[in-house]
Amino acid sequence: MAGQLHLGLVTVAAKNEDAGAVETHLAAAREMADRVGGEAGEVHWLSFGRVNVELHQLGASIVMCNFDEALGQARALKLPASTLTSRRARYLVDRALVEMEAGSPKTSLRYLAEARKLAPEQTRHLSGTRATIRGLVHLSRRAPDNLGGMARWVGL
Repeated sequence: MAGQLHLGLVTVAAKNEDAGAVETHLAAAREMADRVGGEAGEVHWLSFGRVNVELHQLGASIVMCNFDEALGQARALKLPASTLTSRRARYLVDRALVEMEAGSPKTSLRYLAEARKLAPEQTRHLSGTRATIRGLVHLSRRAPDNLGGMARWVGL
């Protein structure tokens, strides 16, 4: 439970652009995840562990617009097969956003399509989906049919 609370505080700190607090809470969550030793998915219906810490680090980097760091984190992150669908879909949307910010629109769109296939309702309503599609539309002189379809799908 304490690890999950630290991850929540990572999110709050990132939204307040407090990099020091982000690092403090990530370090505390990492230490707790190391003590757990893997993924604690059967305790009070929580999913906490090293992967969850890394996903929150990625999310914090995105919120604070540290896209170079986020891209490196996203590309290095290997999700185990046991990763919850909701977390996997969120990662794919985050990955799409940082790939778009890195100037890789085709790769970005591929990750969005994968997220949509995996968890369509969640993907549709994530703010990162809309931000990525807006960015891709803006970058595109002529939106490919699949990008236009994705934009219509989320109501843009």
